Amino acid sequence: GIAGGDELSLDISAGAHALAQLTTPGAGKWYRGFGREAHQALRISVEDGALCEWLPQENIVFDGALAHMSLDVEVARNAVFCGWDFTCLGRPSSGDAFRSGTVRQRTAINQNGKAVFREQAVIGADDVVRAAPSALGGNCAYGSMMVVGEAIPDEVLAAARDVIDEAQTAGVTRMETLLIARWVGNNVEAGRDLFTRIWSVLRPWYAGREAVMPRIWAT
Repeated sequence: GIAGGDELSLDISAGAHALAQLTTPGAGKWYRGFGREAHQALRISVEDGALCEWLPQENIVFDGALAHMSLDVEVARNAVFCGWDFTCLGRPSSGDAFRSGTVRQRTAINQNGKAVFREQAVIGADDVVRAAPSALGGNCAYGSMMVVGEAIPDEVLAAARDVIDEAQTAGVTRMETLLIARWVGNNVEAGRDLFTRIWSVLRPWYAGREAVMPRIWAT
């Protein structure tokens, strides 16, 4: 649990030719801040020839939370990073809506010292983007998945898009050495299931091995 006033910092380094798969034992819970901001800064370095997978469970932002989340990733030559994140505004299963508070999120990914992805988002409880069709479209949960490494072949992109073919609120985009999937909905489990199926398609390509679900996800 992350309360107002908390500041968390996590630095991860995957050394040259290392293989690392990282996840979390449960959802991150951002509690009501009572006017105090909470910060989490995650920095990941993937050195030459290494593979790092960051596959955490979702962030649940409680009503009244003032959450700041940042992710900075440095990917070296011939290295691969695969990561995802999910955010749920409020607790819809408990009937607790996100009526007040703000979520600020920033993501920056560099490859070989050059910027390949930058994104910043500020979502207030009463922000119009929550209802906008081009943003959340009235949904309370959203997620992004990114793979950075080699140039993405056409057949890999097509296979990832085949997975989401029936998902009306998801998409996959390729930008040279970056593949990014997006999802919005009201059930994080559905989003995680979708991304897990995409991961199962992508992992044999970028890692040369099948996807095996971490046992901790089933506990």
